[in-house]
Amino acid sequence: MILLQLATLLTVFQSARTPIIGTLIVAHGGDSSWNASVDSVAKSVRLTGPVGVSFLMGQGASTHRFQDVARSLARRGAERIVVVPLFVSSHSGHYEQLRYLVGQTDTLDAEM
Repeated sequence: MILLQLATLLTVFQSARTPIIGTLIVAHGGDSSWNASVDSVAKSVRLTGPVGVSFLMGQGASTHRFQDVARSLARRGAERIVVVPLFVSSHSGHYEQLRYLVGQTDTLDAEM
């Protein structure tokens, strides 16, 4: 009887716990100096879950692909991922690209 109660309490505790949230910062990307600044911002973030950076363009785009960074966050324990755009302009076409990457739309302009 005590073991059954303990198992029930453990099940309730596990289902009530907060999932581990990963943070994926998405930046346009640029030269190594700009990308280093973005990486510095990411390293200064103080959250309980893992943080990663993805670049859509520039020198870091091929080594910091969105899908690879998302996989890395999951491997590091993230059960959910919050995507944070870090763009200089709110009028960037990259917002539409980001909507595509997170599954909010299933089409992407050929230019992107």
